[in-house]
Formats: sequence, structure tokens, C-alpha cells
Amino acid sequence: AIQPSMVYASFAYEKEFVRLHDHAMTYAFFQDDLGFVWGCSDNFLLRYDGSQMNSISIEDGVKDIYYANRKSDFEYYLAPHQGLGIFNQKTYDYRAIPSCASLNIRFIERIEKNILMLSTSTGLYLYNEESEDISSLYEEFFPCFQIVKPDASHYYISMRSGVCIYDKDKKEFSWLSIPELEKTQVFALVYDKKKEFLWIGAENGLYQYSFQTKKTKQIHSLNGQSVKCLLLASDDSLWIGTENGVYLFPYGNENQLEHFMNT
Repeated sequence: AIQPSMVYASFAYEKEFVRLHDHAMTYAFFQDDLGFVWGCSDNFLLRYDGSQMNSISIEDGVKDIYYANRKSDFEYYLAPHQGLGIFNQKTYDYRAIPSCASLNIRFIERIEKNILMLSTSTGLYLYNEESEDISSLYEEFFPCFQIVKPDASHYYISMRSGVCIYDKDKKEFSWLSIPELEKTQVFALVYDKKKEFLWIGAENGLYQYSFQTKKTKQIHSLNGQSVKCLLLASDDSLWIGTENGVYLFPYGNENQLEHFMNT
């Protein structure tokens, strides 16, 4: 296993990522249990191993990988432009899941042992890993993007017109009151447990919402760029995916915004 701190030290030094792969768009990030940082791109996965970025090609027809989620040691759920599938990193096989063929999935969140919440362009769905069946959770709110879970029973979902809250116990939906972001598209959310606030990626920059004060502030406009995806890594670095590359708050330092990758 590699140390996440080693990954970031080398990554910041190399200052390479998307440029190594023909200006591919990066749709999402995630970090696995070993500390590897993954990127979801046009038709392949990117994995940074502490020294170099490797691309993992997927079979023809699998385009625009919007999100990925680990299923097992060598298998990953992939959410391409249409549908959901399972990619085996050892054999490089990809198997599409028939029940999800019509869905346009933007995020995958595990809510129970064998149940995944799927955030899609037409609402929220539940996917049963054993039966591979799907059921609609709520279709009124759409489209849906990133999901975070700040406590045991609540899920915060970024949506076209703000942030929605799903209470799993009560099976109820409500809206998070953020006057600053009314009628603003919110694409990405990350929960910072240590500081008890949400990082919010919107169409007009990066924001913070404090659970203690119930107040929101804009951290950076990013020159008017939309924040498409966020990742709070194990070393507290915040990765910010935009329309023009990737930004980084090193080790949680909000005063230092470094633009180190261009698409």
C-alpha cells in the first residue's frame, strides 16, 4: 500500500494528470482504500500510483465515465454515459447491468450492505446488488449529482436548483436553506467531518456551508468556472474538478489555491 501523503507530494511535484491523456475531461475523482487516486474520464479510468498516472482503457462503446465506485478488491462499478456496469481490473472485462441500461448515472453511494443509491439525470434510484434490480426512490427532484452522508440517517444531494436532504429513517425529502445558492446549479458536495461543513461546488465557484452557524460563504469564484466534482482526500487535500482542469487546496489550506492541471 502506498501512503497518501507520498501520492500528493509526488503529484504536486509532477503537475501532470489530464495533459498526459490527450486533454480528456475528468468527470469525477475517488480515492480507494490503498490511497490511490482515480479519475473518471472520457472512455478510460486514470489511476495515480504515487509516481505516474496510468490510463485503463474500457471496451469500445463505454464512453464518458461519469463515476466509479469500488465493488470488491478488483471490481468497480462504472457509470458511463448510459447505464451501469462492472469492470474487472484483473481481466479488463466489462459487464453491463441490464436493469440500469436506461439510466444516466452521475453518482453512486452505498447506503446499506447490498444497496446502492444511484443519482441520475431523472432522480434517485436504489440498486440491489443481489438481484440487480432497481427501484425509484424519488423522481420529482432532477437531475441529481453528488451525494454525501454527514450522519447515519441523512443524505445530502446536489441538484440543479440547490441541495436536497433525504432522511433515510423518515423517508422524507427537504431542501437545505442556502439563500446564496437559490436557483443555482450545484454539481458537487463533500462533507468535512473535522470542521463540520460542506464543500459545495456550484456553477459559479466553490462554497462552504457551516453546520454550526448555518451560514454559507464563497471561497473562490474560480474565474466563473463551474465546479463539476470534488474529493476530500485522506490527507485533507481538496481536489476540485472544473471545466478548465483541476485545482487543489493542499492539506486543507483555504488560502492557497493551486491550479496545477489544465485540460
